[in-house]
Amino acid sequence: MTRRFFWIILLLLLLWVGASYYGYAVFRISMILLFAVLLFSILSVLYLRTRVKLDPMRYNEEITRLDTAKYSLQLSSKSLLLPAQLRMIAWSSQSHETILTESRLLNLTVRPGESRELVATLEGIHCGSLELGEIDLRVRDTFNVFWMRIPGIEKHLRFTTLVLPRLYYKQESATLVKELIDEGEYARISTFDTSDEIDTLRELQPGDTMRRIHWKVSARIQKFMIKQYEDPREIRYYVVLDPAYNEVDLKDIKAREKENFARDDMLELTASIISVLLDQKQWVELETWHPARMFQASNEVGHLNYFRRQLALLPQKSERSMESQIERLNVGSSMSYYIFVVRSLTPDLARQIASLQKYSLGLMLCLMETSADPAIDYIYEELSNNNVRIVQAKDIIQAKNLRANTEEAV
Repeated sequence: MTRRFFWIILLLLLLWVGASYYGYAVFRISMILLFAVLLFSILSVLYLRTRVKLDPMRYNEEITRLDTAKYSLQLSSKSLLLPAQLRMIAWSSQSHETILTESRLLNLTVRPGESRELVATLEGIHCGSLELGEIDLRVRDTFNVFWMRIPGIEKHLRFTTLVLPRLYYKQESATLVKELIDEGEYARISTFDTSDEIDTLRELQPGDTMRRIHWKVSARIQKFMIKQYEDPREIRYYVVLDPAYNEVDLKDIKAREKENFARDDMLELTASIISVLLDQKQWVELETWHPARMFQASNEVGHLNYFRRQLALLPQKSERSMESQIERLNVGSSMSYYIFVVRSLTPDLARQIASLQKYSLGLMLCLMETSADPAIDYIYEELSNNNVRIVQAKDIIQAKNLRANTEEAV
């Protein structure tokens, strides 16, 4: 019912009082006309409710951050004469915790025999998910007296779009990843001289090192013979992400949004590094917790979106710390190069990361924020002494922003 209905009821009461007191026929005729309007409104809205047909909701299941998700509902009217005036109210939200919730109102008129599309659009401001739910679709009569809900969409249904991180820092990450690959390949080749697995023997060739000569066999057959070691397996770049951006506990909207954008930078930087590694045909492994363990591994460029989906699904709030994730790492393979993307560094976390050096080909620590701990310089020095590569994410982000501003100015 609308406010117009209550005004009609009030007017009917006044007309009834006038007809009872004065007895004029005009009051009775007006009452009859108003009753006819109410009856026509009720019958027409009941009729239109059954004549409006809905197709299933069509929507984007995935978008890239800052793109727009489209939710479209195809409506058609099978009415003979009456147009259908429709109104849709739905609640939209951003992220798994529904931290940004607002009501959406859309109005549409469908003429008899016409088919139209009702479209709602939501922008993916942050990585995570978009939701459109609590959909209430109603039709009203010609006189705007009654609204009635149209069957076909359950109010409890929610339509979710996954917002994937952009490859925003891919160009700035290319140099870093190239150095990373060179470092890992050097470490892999160096295992030739330390491996105990001799595959075969062959004659000395130009470029061979004297350390690999098998002196006993060479003395017996009077030829220099070289130890041919078994080729080490391919390098596995193992990416571990810090779930430290728990902005849902913050009541201040500005502080919460700052956390959101910092989390987006972390996810997009990680996605960019993984993308460059896959472009170089490197084997990449990504482990996150949601809160259960999720794992993705591939060396195919076509599988990049699998990694992006896993990053987008990283919960806004995680009860598992970075230290806890490292404790659960499978460090059995010595061919792994570990990449830790960490919000901020603590002494305990630094020691835990350094302890993995003897089980891996190398370690890289990507710091999203600079710690205010006075002992941070000592921690950096200790990590450097353990051959841990330290990268400041702010340098990559600032380089990207500087290049973007330069391009805009041109």
